[in-house]
Amino acid sequence: MEQVNLNLNRQKSEQNNSRYIYLALSKLKTSEIKALNEIKETYGGFSHLLGLSVEKICSDTGLKKKIAENILTILEDFDKKGEEEESKLKDIGADFITIADEEYPPLLSELIDPPIVLYIKGKLPDISSPRIAVVGSRNADSYGLEAAYRISKGLAQEGCSVISGMARGIDGASHSGCLAGNGKTVAVLGCGIDVVYPPEHASLAKKICNNGAIITEYPLGTTPFKSNFPKRNRIIAGMSLGVLVVQADIRSGSLSTASQALEYGREVMAVPGSIFNQLSIGTHGLLKDGAHPVENALDVLRFLNLKEPQQNKKEEKTNLEGQLKLIYDATDGFKTTSQIAEELSLPAGALLAGLSHLESEGYIKKCNNGIFIKLIN
Repeated sequence: MEQVNLNLNRQKSEQNNSRYIYLALSKLKTSEIKALNEIKETYGGFSHLLGLSVEKICSDTGLKKKIAENILTILEDFDKKGEEEESKLKDIGADFITIADEEYPPLLSELIDPPIVLYIKGKLPDISSPRIAVVGSRNADSYGLEAAYRISKGLAQEGCSVISGMARGIDGASHSGCLAGNGKTVAVLGCGIDVVYPPEHASLAKKICNNGAIITEYPLGTTPFKSNFPKRNRIIAGMSLGVLVVQADIRSGSLSTASQALEYGREVMAVPGSIFNQLSIGTHGLLKDGAHPVENALDVLRFLNLKEPQQNKKEEKTNLEGQLKLIYDATDGFKTTSQIAEELSLPAGALLAGLSHLESEGYIKKCNNGIFIKLIN
């Protein structure tokens, strides 16, 4: 029995050492991490680096001396540093997984430059659950927020997981919608796992951890530098089957997520918006370039071949007749009350009564700018 325990302890120690090696190597610069491919191809793994000289590594792999020196330097006391970092993570209810672990997102591992370590708080959704990214502007309006919320909720109800970046605006609405649909959601951060950004999403972060996970490739204490977010976006795109952009102006970071999705062979979708809205410039640009237009969760599922075509839920819901149907149909195109009245030539009282009834029944919604929209789903 004692011998068995010794063997188990030795095996566990070896597994930890392997994890700690990955953890140490994840601290390398991007250019140095790329060199790890040469090392893995040469030695079949990274543990073989221990005990080698700089000259031997350069001779075997063809790497430059400076890179080999940096790699060996960062591996100094890797086990001790790894234990200390793991302990700090445990203290805040977090952990880390490596690219060699079974829990690592399989789609993400296919990238040319996947993160070799992911810090995680919560639990990643089961890989059998399709993962869809829903992203967009931090400065979204009520139309965009409603669209992101309802589409994400619909995706959750259809068994999908929603991936986003926990930023203000569309990202937050996407996570909230998924949670409202009793789904699992994943937030990818551009900072350390111990840093809540933006601060007002502290409550949302807790909910995400209870019904999904928050992940990042950045070590503890990393602040949300602007330069971190393009790298963060590649994870959102990389671990998803497709990326849906809800609202984006011409400078939106969500466009970089869409661009990376195309680079990785993922599908790109976009929610159409008003031609008079600055937040539609980016999404309409994507649509012109071939992105698939999306109005609801079923559109997403059908485009990704996750659901067979069937009658649209919006059509099923609109079992309206007479004047109510006329008013409902007229809300297409982001119209105000006066525009609808002019189009239908209805008395003001009858129109307001009809709009009020449709809104109370969940068919339409009046946005802050006075424009009526059909509710998606």
